Amino acid sequence: MKSFFAVQSKFKIAFVLLVMVTIILGAALLERKFFTDVHISSASIYNDRLIPATALFHIGDNCYQKKLIIEDLFDTSSPLSDDSKKEIQHYSDANDSIISAFENTYLTEKEDKTLKRLKTNIIEYNSLEQNILSTWPIHQSQNLNKLESSFENIRTELRNLSIIQTQVGSNLLRESKNKVNRAHLITNFQIGAALFICIICQILILTSKSVQSPIRQRHNLN
Repeated sequence: MKSFFAVQSKFKIAFVLLVMVTIILGAALLERKFFTDVHISSASIYNDRLIPATALFHIGDNCYQKKLIIEDLFDTSSPLSDDSKKEIQHYSDANDSIISAFENTYLTEKEDKTLKRLKTNIIEYNSLEQNILSTWPIHQSQNLNKLESSFENIRTELRNLSIIQTQVGSNLLRESKNKVNRAHLITNFQIGAALFICIICQILILTSKSVQSPIRQRHNLN
């Protein structure tokens, strides 16, 4: 009877061990998912936040350089040279390429709306600019004022987009930290579970010795 209860107890312990091993395997898969998510978030911070942030600076600088060329024409009333036309077109093409690359990154709803407004403002600016260049040297001061106003609209949307990107980047960083902390908790749990299994195995080894059947002694027939 004692042997029967010992065997039954071992089955219970074996079942507990099976459950613990299953939990550890599940925790390992969950931990891997957390680290995968952290990797994706880190890549997104670099590809979808840091690189576009640099691009925003170049868009603003390109527009500013174009504005300086137009302002110089108004200040000096000099003829419009082919070099000036090529330079302005170079900056415009560069902005188009940057915007196109920006659209291929991951954008939140706010970023997408702000980027569309920025594109509209740049198109408006380019239209005013081309109107000035096509009628040069005939020019009016109000055209320059409109161009300056359009440029300020571009700067406003660039600032808005930069602020949104900073906020989204901060959220991604915070989420990554939370997932890393959860992964650490899972790792600690796995270590604890492994120690628990080691203790159970040690108990099984010790108890197995105590439940061994005693050696039958031969009776003296004499």
